[in-house]
Order: sequence, then structure tokens, then C-alpha cells
Amino acid sequence: MATRRDSPEPQESVLKIMMRLRGLDISQESKFDFEAPVGSHKWPLAPYGPDSPHVQYSKAGKGNRTKHQASSPKSTRPAKSRKPKASKVVPNKAVPNPLTSHGPVPKRDPPLQLLTLPAELRNRIYELLAVLDEPIHPSIRPIWTINGRQKQIQQRSYPREPTAAMANHQMRKEILSTLYASNKFIFQQSDQITLTKYSIITTMNSRTWIASRPEAHNIRSIELRIPVITFSNLINTKGITYTFLHRPDDTVRITRKYGLLLQKYCACLEDTAVAEVTTRMNDRIAAGMSPLTPLAAMALLLERRREKLAEIAREVHAPQSPALSLRDFDWGGGHFWAAERGVGCARCGRLRLPMVGGG
Repeated sequence: MATRRDSPEPQESVLKIMMRLRGLDISQESKFDFEAPVGSHKWPLAPYGPDSPHVQYSKAGKGNRTKHQASSPKSTRPAKSRKPKASKVVPNKAVPNPLTSHGPVPKRDPPLQLLTLPAELRNRIYELLAVLDEPIHPSIRPIWTINGRQKQIQQRSYPREPTAAMANHQMRKEILSTLYASNKFIFQQSDQITLTKYSIITTMNSRTWIASRPEAHNIRSIELRIPVITFSNLINTKGITYTFLHRPDDTVRITRKYGLLLQKYCACLEDTAVAEVTTRMNDRIAAGMSPLTPLAAMALLLERRREKLAEIAREVHAPQSPALSLRDFDWGGGHFWAAERGVGCARCGRLRLPMVGGG
């Protein structure tokens, strides 16, 4: 039994009402002014079969377009969704930073070289590198080196020169001249017994040190300290102090000073040696030769003292041992010339020191 909802009566009534309103009669047959062409199919067509309008035909090849062959229907594929075209990314314009934005960068200056500076500025730089607050103590030290399987001892002189002096010849000359001319040098014997052989106040070691440093002749202030031993066996390392100062007229001033404990002892040896060195310097200046430097004057004084020590040693010890030489009296960088207590000098009458260094 059909329900009211499923009955076609409401639909037909609505259709009839619409036709009547438009002046049409649904009962009359519709007539057309044209005739269907020959061979055409009448509507409605078959829903299935070769004449069905729902059948899809494949396209024939170019060579077989004239041939109409029935092709099997193709399975429909889902249409691929097209990807949207990528829009061109327009780069954002960089916003200039007010802190870093500036005008055109000027050209850089050429690199500044040390040797192109004025001499006054270079000397100021060399003073910061080479001038020390404390005096310099020259010395010679033994250094063990390995040569294959054997060990050798080499002598190394101090102080060490600044590393900047190894750059080139001109810097070496300028830096070392400042090093030796602007510092005070103290030559004295080391307090260590193991280094007695390498005492810098002896003639041989002082020559070795001077030969290894040609620029050392620029030294303008030297202090030479000669150690002595009194009769009370008190070692006084600052017993005799010589000072060599360079004067503006290129001459050298030599002064000698005794300690308080040595003022009662004979000083003829020291006075004679200083007088001979001073005479030698004056003779060179009078002959038109170059004056001696403080370092050369110190080396000459050490040689004169060594000769005077040899004379006193032979005078005291020759009667007992005439075959003895100066080297036989060498002990610890000094020489004995009066071993007995109470022996005085024939010139001044004062007691002679039993031992004095600098031989």
C-alpha cells in the first residue's frame, strides 16, 4: 500500500497547475517543425550496448582515423590536483642599520715600518725594550751540551741580548747600543765556589766576554769590584771598587774606593795600576788616536794589576821558590803576595793584603 508521501499525485497536480498558468495544455501532443535525419536514433536511446550514449570511445591513431574500430572503454582515473604555481619570492629590501651605515670607506694608510720612524721615536722604543731599572751583572757560565753520545761544556756569556736585536743588522746595532750605553754594568766575582773558575774579573775571562760582544764598547758606566781576604779571614767581596765613567769629551774617569775594613792596608798596587792606565789614555789622546772606552780601560787595568801582582808574588816567594810562576800563585781568582802576618809595604809601611782577586 503506497503512502501519501510516495504517491505521484502531488507532483502531477503541481505540474498541471504550472502548465495552466503558462497557457499550456499537457494533454495535447507536442509537434515539431523538423524531421529527424535518416539514420539517427530515436530518443530515448538504449542505456546499455554499443548505441548507449554513456560509452567512451578511444581516439584512433593518425594512420587509422578513417577506420572506426570499437575500443574497450578505459578505466577512468581520478584527475590529479594541479599544484599551484610557486609565486616568485621577492626579497625584502635590507633596512640600513643607522649604527653601521656610513659613507664610502677611505683607503687604508700603508703599513708603518719601524725603521721608517724618526730616530727620536725609535730611540724611545728601544729604551722601553733595553733599559733596565737595576744594574746588569755580566758573567760567564758553563753550559752542558750533547754532541752525539758525549757531553761538552760550552761557555755562555750573560746578559742575554733582546730578541728584537735579531731582526736585522740595523736594529741590532741600534738596540744593542741603547742596551750597553743606557745601563750600568757591575763586574764582580760570583759568591758560588763552583763558579770560581769562570770569574769575570780575571784577565782571561774578561777578554772572552768582551770578544763575544763587540757592541759592549758602548758601555758608559762600569763598576769593578775586587774581592779581598783580610788577616781575620773575612771575605769582603766589595773590598776594592773601581768606577769607570764616560765623559762628554770622550775621556774616561777612573775612581777607586776602599771599604772601611781596608783603609789601614796597603794600596800601592791599586794606585800604581790606576796611574799607569791614566797615563796610557792621555798618551793616546795626545797622539791623535781614538780614546779608550770604559770597557777597554777596565781590561787594561786588569792587565796592569796582574803584572803588579806577579811582581809582588816573586818578591815575596822567590827566595823560597825561585821557579814559581804567576800561575802557581793563582787560587780562586787571586794571588798571595804576603802570607805572613805583619809583613808591610816598603813604600807606605802599611800591611799588605794576604789575598786579592783580579789576577
